[in-house]
Amino acid sequence: MLRKLLFATAALLSLNSYSQCIADAGPDQHWCGALGGYSMPSLGNTPSASNGQAPYIYEWSIDPISISPTTTFFTSIFLDDTTSSNPQLIDFWGREITFFLKVTDANSSVCFDTVTVTSSTLTQHTDGYFVTINAGDSVKLYEPNVWSMFPIDSVLWRPNHGLTDSNAYRPWAKPTKDIVYYSTIWDSKGCTLTGTPFLYVFVNHLGNSEFEESQIDIYPTLLKAGESLTIHLSQNLFNARVEIHDLSGRKVFSAPLENKKSEFVLSSLPKGVYLCSISTEGKVITQKKIVLE
Repeated sequence: MLRKLLFATAALLSLNSYSQCIADAGPDQHWCGALGGYSMPSLGNTPSASNGQAPYIYEWSIDPISISPTTTFFTSIFLDDTTSSNPQLIDFWGREITFFLKVTDANSSVCFDTVTVTSSTLTQHTDGYFVTINAGDSVKLYEPNVWSMFPIDSVLWRPNHGLTDSNAYRPWAKPTKDIVYYSTIWDSKGCTLTGTPFLYVFVNHLGNSEFEESQIDIYPTLLKAGESLTIHLSQNLFNARVEIHDLSGRKVFSAPLENKKSEFVLSSLPKGVYLCSISTEGKVITQKKIVLE
């Protein structure tokens, strides 16, 4: 605050002393964030200096931003050229940064201006959430996996199948089939981002209740290189299969379960998080998250 007050005082004095020099840092701007394909703005105006004697010298600065006792961000972190009339923003930190512009003309006249850039810093996580319900039951979905530094104005969940209100922040879902949901948000600055599919709901249809989830053992859930995935059934199941999906919902592995104990080598799959499902006659009995290292 003191820096801004001194800067404003200096600007006023410079205007009084050198009325011919006018600095224009441009209008305040907002950047939605790196996700969503939003380009970073440039600072200044056209022109960024006028009424003085060319050529002009431009100096952009900020109040240093300290994020830890050993880490401080300076102007050069955020601008591609601190001496340009219209520098390009190349990085951002937090929700708001004020940039100070100092212009010196050929007669050594000095003038000042400021511009504030805010950012939604739209972000998402790609962790999957897995829920199993019985046919006819409902479940309240988790929060969206996308968020903003500014208040969220609206949400849209897709697919719409089984949802009580696709615009609710956490809607109730009553799907009739296995499904994976994803969400789109809009914040108070008009920025929007659609997240990756992340919320898996598996429907346990009637007829599977005779075989309880506790009668199936899937291990290990953290597979190191060379380890096999083991599936142990307490009894044989008719027409049983194991299927593995990645976090986008794509099926990457499928095999029949012909014995009470089966082992599978998954070395052909990339490292990552997957969902392992056990089904019989096309109906999912249980599912478990596994990680390949």
